Amino acid sequence: MPACIYSSAPLPLVLAASRAQSWVDVLRAYSKCCGYLQGVYQPTPAELEHGLSYMPNAQSTSLFYYGLIKGPIAPATPHKSLVLAALKRYKSCGSVAALRRVIQEDVSSATLDGARAKLALASAAGLWEAALETFLSHRQLTDSTLQRRLVLSALSNSNQWRLALGVLYMKPKVDPHPIMVRPLLRCFGRLNDHRSALRLTAAALAAGHSMSTPLLSALLPTLQETGKWQLALHAAHELQLLSATRAEARTNLLIYNQLVDCLYEADVYAPFSLDEVVQQTVDRMRPRDPEEVRTPARAPHFRMHTPVEVFQQFQSVLMALTSVYSKAMNVPRWYSRSIGWIVDGALKEKTVFIVLDTNFLLQLVQKQLPLEHFYAYMKQQYPDLREYSFATVVVPFTTVSEAHAYIWGPKERFPLDVRRVLWSRAVSLLQQPHVYVLSIAGEYPCSSLNIIPRLAYRTMPDNVAGTFQHDPDLRILSVCAALQHYFRMAKAVSNLGGTTIPEGLALFSLLKYHVRRYCNTVKGCCVDRLLLCTLDKRMSRGAVHMGLRVFPRLSP
Repeated sequence: MPACIYSSAPLPLVLAASRAQSWVDVLRAYSKCCGYLQGVYQPTPAELEHGLSYMPNAQSTSLFYYGLIKGPIAPATPHKSLVLAALKRYKSCGSVAALRRVIQEDVSSATLDGARAKLALASAAGLWEAALETFLSHRQLTDSTLQRRLVLSALSNSNQWRLALGVLYMKPKVDPHPIMVRPLLRCFGRLNDHRSALRLTAAALAAGHSMSTPLLSALLPTLQETGKWQLALHAAHELQLLSATRAEARTNLLIYNQLVDCLYEADVYAPFSLDEVVQQTVDRMRPRDPEEVRTPARAPHFRMHTPVEVFQQFQSVLMALTSVYSKAMNVPRWYSRSIGWIVDGALKEKTVFIVLDTNFLLQLVQKQLPLEHFYAYMKQQYPDLREYSFATVVVPFTTVSEAHAYIWGPKERFPLDVRRVLWSRAVSLLQQPHVYVLSIAGEYPCSSLNIIPRLAYRTMPDNVAGTFQHDPDLRILSVCAALQHYFRMAKAVSNLGGTTIPEGLALFSLLKYHVRRYCNTVKGCCVDRLLLCTLDKRMSRGAVHMGLRVFPRLSP
C-alpha cells in the first residue's frame, strides 16, 4: 500500500486505516472514523488524499470523493490538492464522465490561475466546450499562444474544425507555426478534408517555417490519400528519416508505418480498373472473330509486372526502410531476397509452405504455443499433406508490423513487463531456422500481384465500392499470390524437363487462372502445399476465392 510520511504523530484517519487489507477496508475505516469524529474533528487534506490514493478504479474513487470529501462540506468546494488528486485518479482510470463532472463542479475559473488550471484540465480531458468557454472568459488567455494551442488541440481532437479555425485566426493573430497547425492537420486527415490540410500546410510553409518530422507525421495521411506518395518519400529523405539511429527509429516508428502505407499507394496498376483487367484478359483468352469490328482507338495494354521490376523501381527506399525497421523492432533475421529462393528450398526438402497472418501469430505468442502444436490438426484437416515434411514458414512484414503495433500499442493494453515478455516470445518464434521473416524489401515486390487478391475480394458480397482496397490483409494475400506464382513456375520447369519459361508468360498464365476463378469457371486448390493460417473470417473467404488452403477452415 502507498506509504505517507508525516512529521507529527499519525493522523486519526490514517491510523484508523493503517491495518486495512483492501480499498474496501480503507473506505469503511474512513467512513466510521469520520462518523465518530463528526463535529469534533475536521479531516485534513493530507489524510484525505492518503485515503484517496488507495482507490483503484473510478467507482471506488467516486465513493470516496463524493462520500467522504465533498459530502461533509457541501456545497463548498474541496481543497485544490484533493480536486487535483481526484482528477489524477479519474484520468488514470480513463473515466471521462467523472473528469467532466469534477472540472465543471469543483474547478473555479474566477481567477487567472484558476482559469489556466481549468483550461489545461479540460483540454487534457477532451472537454472542448469547457476549454473554449474558459479560454474566451479571460483576455490574458486569448493573448497567450500556449493557451491557444491547448484549445486548438481540444477542439481538433473532437473534430470541431470550424471552431478551431476561428480560434487560430482570431485576434490577436498568431504565427501559423507547425505546433499550432498540427492538431488541425490530424483533424482534417481523419475527416478526409485533404484540401484544407494542404492549404493549412502551405500557409505554415509560406510563413517561413520549414518541414519538420512532427509536421510530416501529421500530414502523411493526407499525402497518402491524395496519391502524393512521392512527395512523402522525398520529405522523409530530406529530413534524414531513412538514415535514423536505433533510438530515433524506435521513437518515429509510427511515421515509418505511415511511409509504408504511402509506399503501397504507388500501385503499378493504378491506370487500370479491375473490370478493364478482366476484360482484356478474357479478350486475349478467346479466339478472335474475323468479322469483329475493331475500333481504331485501343485501350492501354495491360501487362503483369514482375516482382523484380517492382523491387528495382523502389530499391533504395525499400532497403533504407528495411534498415530502419531492423533497428526499431529488434528482429534478428529479416529476409530481403526474392521469395522464389524460399520456394526452391521448400521444394527440395519436400516441406509444406505455411504463411502466418497477424492474429494467428498473436495467438501463438499470447498462449505460448509452438507452431508444431498445430501440425497434427493441419494434417487432419488436409490428409494429403501427410506425405510432406513440416514445415517452411513465411511471416510477411505486415504480420510482424501489426503484431509489434498490437503488443507495443496503447499503454492501457499491457503493462511494460508483459509487453517485454510477449515480444520476446515473438522474437524467439521468428528466429527459428525454418521461419523466414520477410522485410519490407521482401514483401513489397509481391505487390506486383495485388490484382489477384483484389479480384478475390471483389467477388465477396460485403465488398461495397472497394471498401477493403486499403486493407493490410491484401498485402499478406499478395505474398500468397507470389508464392503461387513461384510454385507454378517450378512445376512448369519440372514438367518441361528443366527448360525455363519466361516469367511474363508464367505471370499471364496465373492471371488467366484467377480470372477464370473470378468468372466462376474454375474451382479447387491452386497449390496444395501452400497453407494460410488465419483467424480472420473475411480474409479466410478471400483466400479460398484465390484457391488457397486455409487453416483453420472458417469460410463455408
